[in-house]
Amino acid sequence: YDFLLRGNYHFNDWNASEQDTGTAEALYTRAIELDPRLAAAYVGLGSVWVHRIDRGWVASSDEAGDKAIRFARRAVELDEFEGNARLVLATAYFFGRSNYDQARAQLGIALELNPNDYQSYCFGGWMCMCFGDLQEGVRCTEEALRRNPLLPDNCLWTIGVTEYLVGQYDKAIEAFGRMLSEDPE
Repeated sequence: YDFLLRGNYHFNDWNASEQDTGTAEALYTRAIELDPRLAAAYVGLGSVWVHRIDRGWVASSDEAGDKAIRFARRAVELDEFEGNARLVLATAYFFGRSNYDQARAQLGIALELNPNDYQSYCFGGWMCMCFGDLQEGVRCTEEALRRNPLLPDNCLWTIGVTEYLVGQYDKAIEAFGRMLSEDPE
């Protein structure tokens, strides 16, 4: 469990650097070596691979997506009520396989299992924005903000872009202005 917590420290809110992502992977792997039934460590490994896909740090999105899906499925096998595993499956299907139907289905299960998870709402906002369902994207991002008023930059970025696309420029500027880092995007 200690290795899991250390991995989470290095992989915080999907904003980890490439070096921190590698450190987190090693720590999650060590946690699994010590306790092969620790579902949350498999969630961590799946998240690491999705993050690498999203950041362009992989040679093959298909291979990285397969790894992310394999780790998340193992977490579900170990704990069927682990909502974060479903969120990782959703992101893996979205980024690694471009399978939007599976991504939506897994996100729906994640929200059923944990209806207060701001990260699931934040990803739902991102996904809806990409699908062109901007009003649902705004709704999801508002739900994320309602659950966590101290959202990480990646969620604030999603809110900013979604609000911009629906013409709510003041809200977009507000979301971007709350970001802690100067995101080049």
